[in-house]
Amino acid sequence: MTNNLSLLEKSYSVNSVVDSVDSLESIIRDEEYLLSQKVTRFNHQYKGTDCTWKEIKSKLKKGDVAIEILSYRGLNHHDIYYDAYIVNSESKAPRLIPLCSEAQLKSLISDSIDYKRLSILIWGKEGLSDAIKDAKNIYFSTSGLLNTIGIEYLPIEGNQYIYNKYNLFRLSSTRELCIENDALVNYRVCLYGGLDYNNINEQHCISNTVPNKLSRSAIESLIKRGGFDSLSGSLEEIEQIKTLITKKGTDCIVYKGLNGTEESFKALSGGNIRIMHLSTHGMYVREGNDSVKDRNNFRFIMSEETPIIDAEEIVLSRSFLVMAGGNALIHRDSIPTEKEDGILTASEISHLDFTNLDLVVLSACETALGDIYDEGIYGLQRGFKKAGANTIVMSLEKVDDEATRILMVEFYRNLMNGKTKRQSLQDAQQYLRKIDNGKYDDPKYWASFIMLDGLNL
Repeated sequence: MTNNLSLLEKSYSVNSVVDSVDSLESIIRDEEYLLSQKVTRFNHQYKGTDCTWKEIKSKLKKGDVAIEILSYRGLNHHDIYYDAYIVNSESKAPRLIPLCSEAQLKSLISDSIDYKRLSILIWGKEGLSDAIKDAKNIYFSTSGLLNTIGIEYLPIEGNQYIYNKYNLFRLSSTRELCIENDALVNYRVCLYGGLDYNNINEQHCISNTVPNKLSRSAIESLIKRGGFDSLSGSLEEIEQIKTLITKKGTDCIVYKGLNGTEESFKALSGGNIRIMHLSTHGMYVREGNDSVKDRNNFRFIMSEETPIIDAEEIVLSRSFLVMAGGNALIHRDSIPTEKEDGILTASEISHLDFTNLDLVVLSACETALGDIYDEGIYGLQRGFKKAGANTIVMSLEKVDDEATRILMVEFYRNLMNGKTKRQSLQDAQQYLRKIDNGKYDDPKYWASFIMLDGLNL
């Protein structure tokens, strides 16, 4: 089930012949295979892409539903529409349910998200609501603007959220159901947090940068204080997580203060780290936001004039994590070419080897954002996926520092107690909502984080 397939299927009726769909899938798989052979560096990404809808069906049990939401351009080549392809254990063919237009979506998320109407537009759509009525587990993949919305947290009847009624698994593609992942045995964990963003290579310190107790937003730090704030909850977060992990006898590596450098991160490439946690500032610079880019000396962001091989690198250079020493970039006109700048971009991550990485947690702001393409979001998640990572926990919005600390510690407590990744996150969100008499019950505290491809531990 790919976007290419969606476009081709538009020439058929909703009840198109199964044999025709199968032949189209066969053509696309052949093309994908040839492409993957030419780009050997990303061969690990090809794993599972030759999966047909029938093979997806074979992985589903009674009560399971697989939903692939696809976007495509209409006949005028301007308007964009969204359809859902649905398969369950008894399907004779994928069922197509037209959902909405992009114009309808934008009208509900333009200023602030109208969660109730959005839920009706997606989960309440006639056909889709019937398909999931008796479901227990829903495996879904989104496309376009829906990649930027936590549709697994939308409200339904009464005061319930849909994730309370069903077990929802967000996937990069429903083909993930066909991929077998090894259980974690004798794995290693790597934690980054409590980072010192001041200049490592000089004695210069950022006097106006103080611990931030409110948000992990890099852009707020830059605009209000002219540098990346230290995060008061970040160090406590990784220290508490470390205690939970080491109690289980698991090997845990911690990078904090001035040790959490970009160099140390890149040195992990090709290693046997199975879980990685990065508690720091995250940022996505939208295309055309030249005022932010120029004012803060973000010369690492590439442009069309940059001599590169792949134009995708330009897009991936606009999403990044701040590592130790990151303030050097803001307060110096030049950094020696042999030195890292403390800014870890999605482009740089995509060139590393993390094929052994089962889970990466991006405990920072807006780490799930990026430019929207037919193939998905081009940002940090694409960087890690191209590097070979499996499950990614990431945020769709700015996140509160203290609420995030509580959520993350509880997530790892659940994980270390044997719960699945999905259940660990869901139970941590429920815990956060209830503490301190509902202090963090507002979705802005707990619904920012989504989990991608969280099928196995």
